[in-house]
Amino acid sequence: MKYFKKAITIFINVLVFLVVIAAVFIMVNVMNNKIPSIAGYSMIRVVSGSMEPSIHIGDYLLIKKTDPEKLENGDIITFYSPDPAILGKPNTHYIVEINGDVITTKGKANSEVDEYKVSKQAVIGKMVTKLDFMKFIEPIINNKLIFMLVIIVPLCIMIFFEVKSLTDKKENKDEDS
Repeated sequence: MKYFKKAITIFINVLVFLVVIAAVFIMVNVMNNKIPSIAGYSMIRVVSGSMEPSIHIGDYLLIKKTDPEKLENGDIITFYSPDPAILGKPNTHYIVEINGDVITTKGKANSEVDEYKVSKQAVIGKMVTKLDFMKFIEPIINNKLIFMLVIIVPLCIMIFFEVKSLTDKKENKDEDS
């Protein structure tokens, strides 16, 4: 039982450490207007209807960092837009043409190709899939009460027990001295 408690404590410590590191990483990227990427994968939420009917407003997409030289016509890519209306913000369209380092894109719902061409350096990655399960998770994240009950309360309980464990160890060490 002693080893089991120790293993659980180590697991919780590692988990909390990884969550904190991931949160800081994501916040730094978001503050710098960059899409966070973990192991070459990013998740984005679609905010416009330019890719209707295949990709809807509110859909979440899994994007994989891809070598721009391996992109092909028809690939759906996410890129930092050169369009002055959304300059530097991520945009997801499919590739119509690749000409050297310049990519012509188009939204499926748009009647014409995008006016502003995309440089290969602006490509964030290629769409892997839609994350349909996020439609069930998003309400949890956006509902403050549910978020508190599901995320914050368990995290506080874990932190409480970790602090209690550390103070118990300190008291035992002081008694042994």
